[in-house]
Amino acid sequence: MPRFASRTNGALKRERGKRRKSYGDYYSQWSKQLYASHELQSDADQYTRCHLCQEPYPVGDYHCMVCHTSYEKSERDAYERCRLQCADKPAIVRFSDHSAAFRAVKALIFDVECAIPLEAVRSDEAEADRPAWSEKLKFTDSAKALGGMILDLERKHDKDWLKPDFDFRSWRDRMPSCDTPLKLFQQLLQLDKNIHYHPPVKQPRKQSPPRSWQTQARALDRLDLLARASFALWSCPLLPPFPCWKSERPIPCFKLPSLPSLPARYSHTSE
Repeated sequence: MPRFASRTNGALKRERGKRRKSYGDYYSQWSKQLYASHELQSDADQYTRCHLCQEPYPVGDYHCMVCHTSYEKSERDAYERCRLQCADKPAIVRFSDHSAAFRAVKALIFDVECAIPLEAVRSDEAEADRPAWSEKLKFTDSAKALGGMILDLERKHDKDWLKPDFDFRSWRDRMPSCDTPLKLFQQLLQLDKNIHYHPPVKQPRKQSPPRSWQTQARALDRLDLLARASFALWSCPLLPPFPCWKSERPIPCFKLPSLPSLPARYSHTSE
């Protein structure tokens, strides 16, 4: 057997021996980079997640695995009726066709939305719009549609709760080219880094530094000159102090009269 062929076969065996990343691997690796995941860390034991549609719901509540509707503890009878009705229904989306990375990105979009405070949502967005957005995200089955859900999440966000240096226009322009889970995660990561998950602190206005005595002296000099010039214009005849070019002889210019001494408050010279 040629030496080159043996090296190739060895490389193929090593590739086959490598374990493919699972959903848990992607989610654990990517969630560590998001601020939203750290915000939800304290309530992590109070929620669980559907492994198909990735929607989180409180522990103890009910979730139909066919129509993916969640019910509270007190709605057990409604959940049982829904489960019986959906027993013979086909699945709405074949979640088994989604890759592990795709499902991880969808779960992280849910996390970012859950971590955003209600005060950060635009005032013109109704509270009833959230269930509709969540229902649409659950059944999203393409990278393009998932990118659209991230755009909707950014558009519903109040711009006062975004960092001022975030260029959301160029961020939006890059979204149509995101056709893989990794690119979608990078866009979601950039949005997450520019979100205020707590009320932003308003920066105080910068105050001008106090004037030094040299600056104050120059200001008094300007006031002195302005006062003398105003007195001169008020006391002299209103004749043009420049030659009249259309006449043969220029109009004589009158010399300004001597100015009287100003009051003591305008005098700031050192004795």
